[in-house]
Amino acid sequence: MVFAVAPDRGITCFLVDRDMGWKSEPIPTMGEWWPAALIFEDVRVPASGTLGEVEGTDEIQRLTIARNLLKGHVKLGGIGE
Repeated sequence: MVFAVAPDRGITCFLVDRDMGWKSEPIPTMGEWWPAALIFEDVRVPASGTLGEVEGTDEIQRLTIARNLLKGHVKLGGIGE
């Protein structure tokens, strides 16, 4: 899932497969988990790849962020046990 923000217009969520041409490169950090830079060059997503309404997926973004935060807390709880 990729979230695109249009200033003063909202957020649109797209389903983008690697087959569409994007790639990732790890960003080295001192931690155990490495974030990645996502690189989109000449990637075109068909209208069918839009998840939810165009410029109206604020709720999808909130749910995704909440899920990821919850997964992080569960992982941290497991480390402390």
